[in-house]
Amino acid sequence: MLLDFSQIPVEPVPHMRGGAGTVLLQKSVQGPVKVLRGVLPPGASIGMHPHEGNSEVIYPLSGTGK
Repeated sequence: MLLDFSQIPVEPVPHMRGGAGTVLLQKSVQGPVKVLRGVLPPGASIGMHPHEGNSEVIYPLSGTGK
């Protein structure tokens, strides 16, 4: 699978999963596989949420987090 994120529109998601601020999200869904690219501006967060029956890999490209 080759993804070109320059061709995938950015979707602003306010308070994603109950988090703060707005996450800038790009998403590709191919069958059961979802690949998401999210940009969290300073102060933004994604709320706590469970993963039951699936998993999530987070690969930070820059910045810091907690």
